[in-house]
Amino acid sequence: MIRIVFAGVAATILTSLAVGAAAPIRVPVRATAETQYAKEQKCPRWSGGSGMLHDGDFSEAPYPGSSWITYGRGVKFAPRWTVRRRTIDFVGGYFAPPQGVCSIDLDGDFALGSIGKIAHEPFDTVEGTRYTVTFLFSGNGFSAPTVKTMVVRAAGQSQIFTWNVSNGNDAQNGDFQTESWTFTARGPKTRLEFASHDPARSCCGPVIAAIAVELAPSSTPR
Repeated sequence: MIRIVFAGVAATILTSLAVGAAAPIRVPVRATAETQYAKEQKCPRWSGGSGMLHDGDFSEAPYPGSSWITYGRGVKFAPRWTVRRRTIDFVGGYFAPPQGVCSIDLDGDFALGSIGKIAHEPFDTVEGTRYTVTFLFSGNGFSAPTVKTMVVRAAGQSQIFTWNVSNGNDAQNGDFQTESWTFTARGPKTRLEFASHDPARSCCGPVIAAIAVELAPSSTPR
């Protein structure tokens, strides 16, 4: 397996021959997250769109290929998305979400500090107005924990989501479910965050894709 890891602006290629093989060889490569935007192939677009978000389906980000890229804290891995804590895996064809869109495993590389968090930069909202966040949700079933836990936050509000990967119910097998959560804006700008709450050093966590934000049905400013 060849794995490209971005932590800050440094990149490392990790190469291992098989499970149980010797420790991966780390070869430094000079690159930055910004240089990845120059790649010709981008992630597929989600047909439902992203609503009020810019690039909620990550379709303006470089396609990670059949595997994944691990990004570290502070890296802007897509035009409006930044890793806010530890590391995450930006996944291409390794998982099988609907429409082949790219996805995020919120548990990145335990060697570099996993249990990550991502955030979309603040977007326009109206105070007192309710908004609904929708996204595809699943879990990486390669290893523990069996139940993946994630928290979604916006405007000082939050919701916990869990996914049980028992019996092959996982992202590798294309098992995704559309989830939704509604919050009330508290100002003219709102930041949206997704954070893993799995045990420390987990490297296979909650998986999200195709994120969108819309006005909640019948929502009016207070």
